[in-house]
Amino acid sequence: MKTIIAVLGLVCAAVPAVGDEINAQAIKRIPEAESQVGKFPWRTGPFLKSPCVVKELQRILGEDFKDYYHRFLGVCGCHQIEKEGNFVWAELRVHHVGPGWGSMLFFDVKKEKMHLFWVKSSIPEGDIKIYGKRPLPEEVRSTIVKTMMGTWHHLNASFVGNEVRITLKSQMKNPVTKEVSRNPRLEKAIS
Repeated sequence: MKTIIAVLGLVCAAVPAVGDEINAQAIKRIPEAESQVGKFPWRTGPFLKSPCVVKELQRILGEDFKDYYHRFLGVCGCHQIEKEGNFVWAELRVHHVGPGWGSMLFFDVKKEKMHLFWVKSSIPEGDIKIYGKRPLPEEVRSTIVKTMMGTWHHLNASFVGNEVRITLKSQMKNPVTKEVSRNPRLEKAIS
């Protein structure tokens, strides 16, 4: 009987706690973010509380750190951590509010730095900022464009230099007449 209890104890100790397989864990250095691909960086979880992540966010955000880390992340849902080239990235955004109010964290696993794309408002309001060293790497730029247009099919996204341009398709100019086309149903749905 003692042997059975000892064996059961060893087996239970080897099984990960519920959620460990999907919840992103704390990291000690930015390159370790690669080990968290496929997991979720919950706003209250250990990944976003990792000292290396907090320190790098403080560095790139400066005076905007409190607003992002203590206010914005408090209302966000998260998507799985993914990898694109030398970058591991995660999207965190407020769900069910329309286009905007989201962010994308990019971890450069080679240079041990981060970039942050933050839409602090609705897309039409246009409060969009990018934090981190410039020029922005091509993997980061293409991931932002691809994700924005994939998530919100009624948006157009592109970069002009290091600045992102995001427009609602209902506000796109006709290439021939240069007039802004209107889609009343889309505008009503967005407002």
